[in-house]
Amino acid sequence: MLARRSSVLVCAALLSACGAEASTGVDEFSGEERRVAQVVADLGTAGGDGDAAEICSEVLTSQLADRLKAGTRTCTQELEDALGDADEFGLTTREVVVNGTSATARVEAGGGGIRTIDLVRQGSGWRVASIRPA
Repeated sequence: MLARRSSVLVCAALLSACGAEASTGVDEFSGEERRVAQVVADLGTAGGDGDAAEICSEVLTSQLADRLKAGTRTCTQELEDALGDADEFGLTTREVVVNGTSATARVEAGGGGIRTIDLVRQGSGWRVASIRPA
């Protein structure tokens, strides 16, 4: 229960900083690093749009989406509540490290907070596995 609550709070803190278009940092990367940065940008865009369903089904790993569930509430319902506080900031990827099928992105959220996003390769794409303080 504590791990789920912690996951929701970290996702909420990161996503509440999403919003209007800003520099995403994607253009600073190439190859796999760029693909990872694009997933972070997609997370920011979906967060700014309030699209919790997109985040849960297309951006997060199924394991992280499952951890965000609470009782009878789905990942989408939990994130909809968290996204209700979205403001006018975005996410900017500052650094990406790819190591085989895992990657880490250091991300600056609106207001200057730095977070670390862990991603894993699923199929030909990348999914967010965790979001934690830097």
